[in-house]
Parts: sequence; structure tokens; C-alpha cells
Amino acid sequence: MELDGGLSRVCSVCAREFAKYTCPRCAVQSCSLACYRTHGAACTDAFQRDQAQSAARAECAPAKDEMEDILRRVRAQTLDDGGPDGGGSSDPVAEAAAALAHERRVHALQALASAGQLGKIDLSADEMLDFERHVANGSLARHLERTVPWWAVVPASSVERLADGTYLARDTRAPRMIDALPPISELTSRTPPAAMRFVVLELLGAYAYVHRLFDCDPSADAADAAACLLQLSAALSGDERGAFANAQAALGSVCERCAHPLTRTSREFTAASLTDLRALLGAAHLPALALSDLHGILGARHVHKGARGISLQLAARKALFLASWWCSHADSTLSATCAELDAAVGAHLAALSSLAHDEAALRRQTGPQLGSGSVRLSLNRLGGTRAAFVVEPLPSPNTGAHPLAQV
Repeated sequence: MELDGGLSRVCSVCAREFAKYTCPRCAVQSCSLACYRTHGAACTDAFQRDQAQSAARAECAPAKDEMEDILRRVRAQTLDDGGPDGGGSSDPVAEAAAALAHERRVHALQALASAGQLGKIDLSADEMLDFERHVANGSLARHLERTVPWWAVVPASSVERLADGTYLARDTRAPRMIDALPPISELTSRTPPAAMRFVVLELLGAYAYVHRLFDCDPSADAADAAACLLQLSAALSGDERGAFANAQAALGSVCERCAHPLTRTSREFTAASLTDLRALLGAAHLPALALSDLHGILGARHVHKGARGISLQLAARKALFLASWWCSHADSTLSATCAELDAAVGAHLAALSSLAHDEAALRRQTGPQLGSGSVRLSLNRLGGTRAAFVVEPLPSPNTGAHPLAQV
């Protein structure tokens, strides 16, 4: 209903007052809202219906254009594939509709992810299965931004060796050294054996594995990280096999124990953690800071709950003892330890590569299967909470001991 600028005409409905309004559909002039409604209900209803249809057409126009664009692409792909007889799509309209629905679904999930609200509850059953399949076969790794461990970014110039043999790291990215770390002479009256360096290697191997497993931030979930450390380290858990004759035995123990469901990942993940361990022995101060970080994870107050609390307290004391021993013996043992570590890591990486080659050949003969073991994927930035997905794929033909136990 429009305001009529001319007041000389008489209302066409009541014929008593001057007309003020004009119907936009039939041009009947009226003096008031009551007369406008009285002049014809069918006319006003039709006007409102026309307005609603126009708005609907305006909303559907982008979707129509989008559908036509997808349809053109599908038809072009059909021609490239040789048409329906050459293996192309036999129903391009259905293909276009499916493609449009898929694109809209992806956009909806991306919107949730951008808002930090995307979780597994938002995925359909088929989408969740597809997600788990991609996690298990490792194809998602190339899409994830890899967090760099602190020992790869903290410059050596930012770490100072103090008079008591400990280290002071000025770079905030590095872990803090244990406060008031006592010298080894105050912790034991015996002379620790030279093979103690292999126990240090085992702890550092477990630390490197957990550090990567928790996206380079194990302190953010200290309780779970501490449980994984106890599982991976025979020395920390009090296992009788906590003494090792050489570096290869120490690393072999970690690799064998990582087959447990709590820490099981993949051979590629294990190989990457061994490479991390090699870099962690790049300077004398790095193992000292790593052992201090490990001690902090085990000694976190909120970790010591339940029956496992006593085991964690004992493990924290062992970590403190080994940190003190390393600070006292790093200069005399670093070179030999690094040489033995390089040989052990090289042997394990070669074994992993050989096993992967054999498994690939087996897949070609028996058909594709998911890799052995499970993959733990931590999504730390998913809706502000940490969600862990543990995927159990199809078993490998070589079930039983962990592959590195064969080395």
C-alpha cells in the first residue's frame, strides 16, 4: 500500500474521505487501512503471495546457478570420459545433484570448524567411518601442520651451563631444569655403572615418542602422558628388564612396548620418533632438559591420584636420579652414547623399512588392508576441548609381537 501524494480524489471504498493510499496491485484508492482491507481481500492476499514468491525466487537463484555450473562440469567430464558408453556418467543430473549436496555439506563442516565447534558428533556414520579409515592409513598426515619439538627450535646459545653442572635455559620454549637438582653423590653412595647411559636412552626414547604422540605438548595432558611414559619405559615402570646391555636393546624395549593399545600407532610414527630421539642427543644440555620435563610430567600434582600414584612418584624419583647422573657424566659419555645411538637407530629404521616393503608386497597379493596397530589422533583445538580418537583397523597378517621385536 503506497501513500498517494494527491489528496483531491475521494476514497473509492467509503466515498466520504479524501483518498490517501493506492493499492499497488489494482490501483484502487483508499483513505485508511480499514478501507484498504475492505476493498478486496483477494487483492491483498494475492499481493502478499506475489511478494513471497519473488523472495523465494531470489533465494533460489544462486542455487540454480550453482546447479547449472556443476551440471556443465559433469557434462564436460562425461564427454572427456567418452560418454555413457565409454564408462562416463549415465545420469549427469543425478551426478550434479550429488556434487551440489556434497559441496554444501563440506561448506557446512568448514563453517563449524572455523567457529571451533566441529566435533565427531557432527559427522554422520559414513563420514566417521571414512575419517577413521583415513586416520588409520595415515593419509591425513599430509594435511596436518606438524608441530616442531622444542629441541629443534631452541638455540644452544640460549642455554647456559651453571657451576653445579645443571643448565639454565633462557628460551621460554625450552623446559625448565629441575629446581635445586642434587648432585649424584647425594643421591647414592655407589658408583653408577657405565651402562646407566642405556637407561637414559630408554627414557629419552619413551619421552620422544610421547612428545610426538601428544603433539609436542605432553604437559597439557600430563595424566595421560604419564601413563604412556610408564607403559613405554621398563625402567620407569619397575620392570625387571629395566637394565640394558646396549643401545639397541634399550630402543628395542621401547619399540616393543609401544605395541600396547595405549600407545600403539604405526611403523611410520615409530620411525619418526626414533629420528626425534637422534636429534635429542645433539647436545649435552638437551637430554638434561628433556629428563627435567619428563620429571615434571610424572610429578604433576593432578597426576598422583588412585593406586597408580605411588608408581608415578617412584618413576619421578628415577627421572630425577637419571637427570642428576646425566648432568654429572654428560661430557664423558655423550660422544660414545651418540655413536651407539646412531648405530641402533640405523638398524631399527632399516628393519622398519624392510617390514614396510614386505607388507606392501603382501597387500598387492592379498588386496588392500589397513595397517597394523591403531592410531591415536589428538585434536587439541576442536571446540576448545581435547578429543582423542583411537582407531582399531584390520589386523595385520603378522599378528603377535611388535615388528621391532623381530630385530
